[in-house]
Amino acid sequence: MTIPALSTLAFLAACGGTCPLPEVSGIEARIGGDSWEDASPQWSWTGTGVQVITTAANGWRITLVAQRDLDDTVILDLADGGGLPAEIDLSGTDGFGVVYDADGHSWTSSKDGSGTLNLDLLEGSELAGCFSFDAFDADGDLVEVRGGVVRASGG
Repeated sequence: MTIPALSTLAFLAACGGTCPLPEVSGIEARIGGDSWEDASPQWSWTGTGVQVITTAANGWRITLVAQRDLDDTVILDLADGGGLPAEIDLSGTDGFGVVYDADGHSWTSSKDGSGTLNLDLLEGSELAGCFSFDAFDADGDLVEVRGGVVRASGG
């Protein structure tokens, strides 16, 4: 699956000009250098933040959590006030990413500078975003997640 791009200036500006807005639901990224994708990501509100979850596909699954933007404003307030798109630091305090392998082993973005998630709520109940992050397990082993784009249903 390749997620086709649709030009959206505000979204591209929030993503540093490098993130295409997907036209169809799906998620794709490079995990540890290998291409990965899932056709049916879902998102939901988690208190005042959002969570994106995927199903297991090609030996991996990802969870993304966004709680506050770089200005320390909660995502729900941004959504209600028209403040999206927004950039979220994935270092663990304002948001984080988790990667799981087929055996249930997990790596989490929990160190300063681990990565970012740029997200926007679209018409209806869709969320779109782009992300890259470094995730570490309990032993400090690294899994790199790069070039991620997502368009998920939910709400």
